Amino acid sequence: MCYFITGTIPKNIDIQKINDISQKYGFKFDQISNTHIEKQFNQDYKYISKRCSHCDCDTAIGCNNDDSKSNQPYTKQEIKKLQRKRWSDSKIERWKQEKEINFKKQKEENIKYRNKKDYESKNWVDFINEVNEIDIDFGLLLHFYKTSPTIEKFIIKEIVVVKSKSIDQNYIMLMKDDILYHFKR
Repeated sequence: MCYFITGTIPKNIDIQKINDISQKYGFKFDQISNTHIEKQFNQDYKYISKRCSHCDCDTAIGCNNDDSKSNQPYTKQEIKKLQRKRWSDSKIERWKQEKEINFKKQKEENIKYRNKKDYESKNWVDFINEVNEIDIDFGLLLHFYKTSPTIEKFIIKEIVVVKSKSIDQNYIMLMKDDILYHFKR
């Protein structure tokens, strides 16, 4: 189905206090219930979900922009394959030019995408730090749901406690699915 961002806050904290901060960054949270998930974390916390109109598939959290892809628009093997198919040299040249144009466009799109994710991940860092500054612990959990955050059963792989002042945009973009990141002051 889709990715959704959920998390935790202490039970004694009114969710409106979190939303007063989060709305400055363009999002809000709702308290939700999923007993299977709630049994897996400290019972002094309540389960929350980021409010969204559709899903969080395009989130910066865990997007892990990886530049390990090829820096070339085509490979020698691809050219040899075309030659084996008896493509003419001029046809191969046109194909290479088209690949180079498309490769350049894709690189430009990747830069735009990264800039958008950099901005969003900075918002998450600033939000988490602002919440922690008023002594509220805050947890984030990213999961790919096949159903809904209120009914899906899955195992939280790990609960990681993180000092909020040690996180940066890259940390947000490298976060992993199914790990509850618990940010503390």
